[in-house]
Amino acid sequence: MNIRILFLVAFLIVSCKEKKQKDMRIFENTTEFIEVQNSSEVTFDQAKMLFLKYHNENEFKELDILFYYFENGYYYFGYKTDPTHDKQNRSWYFLEAKVNAKTGEIVKEDKQIEWTEIENEK
Repeated sequence: MNIRILFLVAFLIVSCKEKKQKDMRIFENTTEFIEVQNSSEVTFDQAKMLFLKYHNENEFKELDILFYYFENGYYYFGYKTDPTHDKQNRSWYFLEAKVNAKTGEIVKEDKQIEWTEIENEK
């Protein structure tokens, strides 16, 4: 009976861990992101090139490209506007598209989002 309980507890822990990793946002320059890179058919660099091609075809020349995060098998990319072109002198952030990590397919999102950039200290 003790073996059954241990097996059940171990199963629940593994199940919760797998769900958590699948549903969480994974940011660049983390160990989780490196693990995703090793297991994805489309690498981050390939996804970035696909998004850059999309960017050039749609002529979003005035916007800075950003990679936001990896989640549920997709790399999420978007834009940041230049605050000098805004009446409120503010940058706006847009989630433009996501790139499938298995197929490389680009799925348009086109959403404005709240985002805070954290500058890396050098």
